[in-house]
Amino acid sequence: MYLGVERSGSAGVPLALLRALAWAGVAALLVDPGCRGRPPAPTVLLDASLSMSDAFGDIRWRAAVDTARRLAAGGPIVLFGATPISWREGARPTAAASRLLPALREALSRGGPIAVVTDGEVDDAAALPAEALRAARVVVLPRPAVPDAGIAGVELPAVLVAGDTAVAQVAVASAGATPAESATVELREEGRSVGRTRVPLAGPAARAAVRFVPAPAVADRALRRFEARLTGWRRDADPRDDAFVTAAAVTREAAAVLLSESPDYDFRALARTLRSAHATPVRSFVRVTDGPWRDAATLAPVGDAAVRAAAGQATLLVAHGPEAAVARLAGLGRRSVWRWIAGPGGGRSPATGTWPPSRPRLR
Repeated sequence: MYLGVERSGSAGVPLALLRALAWAGVAALLVDPGCRGRPPAPTVLLDASLSMSDAFGDIRWRAAVDTARRLAAGGPIVLFGATPISWREGARPTAAASRLLPALREALSRGGPIAVVTDGEVDDAAALPAEALRAARVVVLPRPAVPDAGIAGVELPAVLVAGDTAVAQVAVASAGATPAESATVELREEGRSVGRTRVPLAGPAARAAVRFVPAPAVADRALRRFEARLTGWRRDADPRDDAFVTAAAVTREAAAVLLSESPDYDFRALARTLRSAHATPVRSFVRVTDGPWRDAATLAPVGDAAVRAAAGQATLLVAHGPEAAVARLAGLGRRSVWRWIAGPGGGRSPATGTWPPSRPRLR
């Protein structure tokens, strides 16, 4: 244009070069060579929780690793469980949790496509953003349905009294059991069997109450290991979830002892309230007329000597009943004593007792 039509001569050469460069840029935008390149490799998030393994080998885990490598095509692989970590050779599915959200956020910050390999057992599934899941490729590996039962949890008071009857609440989860099948729940204290009971496996969840007596205490207070085991079901396919370990403190004496020769609703309510404070070991004994003393929790007979020993060692003794009985029972205490007189009309409020407790007496 400059050299031919306008005949500007050599002075039009720079203008011609600039126009050629502009048209070359337009041509590059039209051709767009970047769209013809190879798409970026995706970031693969691999579930490394315990549910990705099985009791019969590494079949499921090996299949998951092969799938992740094929999807990654040389790109990054991130293991997610409790926290996301980078893939390493020899990695095993050992995470106790399966949280996808932290790894998903990390992958979104990197950009590019995302793939997820899991068995579908994700703890934070409700918190995952729907848009990110729709954009990601999710591969769910099938889990074969096999009969299984295990210990889901154990509830123990934080403090137990040596020689006193206690109850452990054991939660049992099962799948694939028939209504007629059952299993045995055994409780062990420092490796010693202290109680067992039979629990039906009819539903997906069951609870077993195991009564036991903690072993005598050598020290005033000691921390002991308790283990619940599930046995006695032949069709249990995975034995790895058949045990649950917890701990509880065992003391030589109870912090509070409740005695009543006229047990009523208020007395039972006070015992329940004190027991709900898990760090406070409590023992309560009741007696009606001239009958024997009984453990208020189990109604098992208790000798007079055992009641006197427990009352004498207690930090707080609650003496409940008619006035004459309260005066007699209060004499068993060696430390703080709460005299709670129940009237003939069905009992009086605990506020009418002596509170705060009387001062410790020396003998």
